[in-house]
Amino acid sequence: MRSSNCSPLAGSRFAGCEEPEGDQYLARMKYVLPIAAMLLSGFLTLMMVVFTLAGMANARPEQLRTLELWVGGFILVYVGSLVASIVLLRKGRVGNAILVALAPTMVMCLLVLVVGM
Repeated sequence: MRSSNCSPLAGSRFAGCEEPEGDQYLARMKYVLPIAAMLLSGFLTLMMVVFTLAGMANARPEQLRTLELWVGGFILVYVGSLVASIVLLRKGRVGNAILVALAPTMVMCLLVLVVGM
């Protein structure tokens, strides 16, 4: 039994804490890839927003409105993906959470390939 002052990530560094068993270690490690996918999508969304804002410097008013909608769309897609991925993680569907977390990354990479060419 674990003592009340023992953190689940503390390991055996503190008195009264046991080293996590293999199953407990794997149970914690299955969340690493979905969280990494969420962070990757977040950084890519930030990059797309910054590049879009940089392109707004010499734009006409009609183009500004379009670019503002693009920025809003990028952020909306990411936030929706983040919320859906967290809900899937809470339900224990790790594989689906990874796919949902990577959806903005795939969409934005496709946009860069299509629009950039």
